[in-house]
Amino acid sequence: MPKCPNCGLKAEITRDWACRWCGYPLISRYYTKEKVKREAEEAKKARKETEKARKEAEEAEKQARKEANKLAKEKTKREAEEAKKAREEIGAETYYEKEVKLVLPSLVSFERLRQLEKHIERVENLKIVWTAGSEDEGEIIAVLLQKPLNLIAILSEMPMVQEVHKKGETIVLMLKTPVGNSEDY
Repeated sequence: MPKCPNCGLKAEITRDWACRWCGYPLISRYYTKEKVKREAEEAKKARKETEKARKEAEEAEKQARKEANKLAKEKTKREAEEAKKAREEIGAETYYEKEVKLVLPSLVSFERLRQLEKHIERVENLKIVWTAGSEDEGEIIAVLLQKPLNLIAILSEMPMVQEVHKKGETIVLMLKTPVGNSEDY
C-alpha cells in the first residue's frame, strides 16, 4: 500500500477517504480505484441482502397463505360436521332451505302483520320475498332462506308468536292476542 503524500506514513484509508494519521484527502488513481472497488462490493452485498430478504418475505407470505387456507378448510369441515350433527339430533325435517311459506290462518291487522315482518327481518340469513292475503288461507308471508335453518324453532322464540307447527310444505303461525299496547311485541 502506498504512503500518504502529506505525512509519509503508510496510508490506511478511512470511511471519508482520508489519511488515517493526518486526515489528508487521498484522491490519487490508486485510491479512486480502491474506492470504486469497495463501493461495488458494498452495493453487491446490499443487493444480495435485499434479494434474500425479499425471498424470505415471499416464502413467509406463501406459508401464511397455506396456513390460512388450511384453517379455512378445517373450519368449513367442522361447521359442516356440526350442522350435520345438529340435523341428526333435531331431525332433518325441521330444517328448511330455499323458499318457505308462513301462513297466519286467523285475521291479523296490518299493524300486527308489519310487527311480525319486522321480527322476521331481524333473523340472519332470512329474507321476506313477498306478503299476500287469501280468504281461504289467511295471511301468507313467503321467506327465502339463504342457508338451512331450524325455522320452526326460530319462529317459536319470537315474542308475539303463540304457536308454530308444520303443515305440509308450509309453516302455520298462531299469534298471541295483544294485551293493551300492541307495541309490547
